[in-house]
Amino acid sequence: VLWAEQQVARVRKKRAHHFNDPKWPVTWYLNDHGNGLGMNVREAWDMGFTGKGVVVTILDDGIEKDHPDLIRNYVSILSWLFVAQCLSCAAAH
Repeated sequence: VLWAEQQVARVRKKRAHHFNDPKWPVTWYLNDHGNGLGMNVREAWDMGFTGKGVVVTILDDGIEKDHPDLIRNYVSILSWLFVAQCLSCAAAH
């Protein structure tokens, strides 16, 4: 035997987040740049929260459901036409 070393078991964990989104630096609402308005997502990710199983609702007067950022996760059966409902409600009264 020319060389030997005792192996030690170590717990591995991610030390940093890698983002391939070129617009990540300008997402002020995700990154707290000292303005107190950030959502602290990095801290949440460090605590193990991933968002898996979470459904996000967007209340908007017009959503581009075919947008590349949304198309794979858009669930049309959960859509609600608020304007159409409001107009039909107003007409009924």
